[in-house]
Amino acid sequence: RLVENGFSVSSVGNSSKRPVPQTTIYLIKPNTSAEIVTALSNELNAVVEKTLPDWLKAGYNTSATATAENKPKYKPDTDILLVLGEDANQ
Repeated sequence: RLVENGFSVSSVGNSSKRPVPQTTIYLIKPNTSAEIVTALSNELNAVVEKTLPDWLKAGYNTSATATAENKPKYKPDTDILLVLGEDANQ
């Protein structure tokens, strides 16, 4: 759905924390276009957070996170990390 609407998706994976009640957009790079963030938020009815919560900081994008741990790491060039919650429509 996102790609069909012109968004670029670099990877897809499962969250290490489930269930997540609300779809949330985490801004990894603070200079991400406000227009893009607003469009994505409107498309998914998602809240926007400017910082990662502790449960994401602890297990993501560290050399200690092994692939076998089922904790996907975001890519270094990621602008936005989107976590789909239980409120997300398929």
